[in-house]
Amino acid sequence: MPRRAQFRPTIVEMYLDDQFANRASLWLPETVLRGKTDHDTYSPKETIRWRDDGSELSYRAIVDDGQMLIAGHVASIDQGWKLALTIGNHSERRWDNVIGAVCLLLSSAPEFADPTRERTYFRSSSRFCRLSDADVDGGSPPYRMSLVKGARQLERTQRHRDKWGFTREDCDDGIIAVSGKNSGRILTVSWDRVNHLQANAATAFCCIHANPDFGDLRPGDERTCRGVVMLTEGDLGSAWEKTSRAVTDETRARRTARSPQ
Repeated sequence: MPRRAQFRPTIVEMYLDDQFANRASLWLPETVLRGKTDHDTYSPKETIRWRDDGSELSYRAIVDDGQMLIAGHVASIDQGWKLALTIGNHSERRWDNVIGAVCLLLSSAPEFADPTRERTYFRSSSRFCRLSDADVDGGSPPYRMSLVKGARQLERTQRHRDKWGFTREDCDDGIIAVSGKNSGRILTVSWDRVNHLQANAATAFCCIHANPDFGDLRPGDERTCRGVVMLTEGDLGSAWEKTSRAVTDETRARRTARSPQ
């Protein structure tokens, strides 16, 4: 029997080729974590109205009974998409170590879906590492995470420890990649500030995350993280360089646009 149906108001579909053979679903965000996993999280359930102005998809909504603002933006760039996610604290209490869990679902992208994680990569100690080979601190086999060096770890509940295994070696940066099956293409995700990488190998998801880090948000604070989904050809080194440059260029462009003329 079917288990359940879910309404996902913050998903955008991304087509990875002209033949519509591979579709990735960007969940922007899947969940917002406010310091403590499982105990203080919010997953959007309200009806959210997206706007399409011909060059950008966007939304802005007050959710969680008026306690939170979330806003998402997606626009095409050369070799991918640029992203923005804004989180605002409209409550009366401080939120510590806020993280947006932004999921890129690949279950409808057979070229990139990687249930074995043998084609999913992160970088640690300046080496490209297969996630399938990483030593982890526990968790259930389908579920893996990797903390970015220097980032603050979430306060983890026992349920979270039982489900998710973190790599014992932290990752060098906030880029996660999946190489295509025999295609020479590499799919990457990154943001200007990333707390941890994440991958779920369950067949229904086959997802990857680079989860943006919003830091601490006091009542009235808003913060925006900017990122990219990139689809490049070549080796991992080239994919890393292009992804890092795209994030830097987008961040610099926004900073310049805000500067007084």
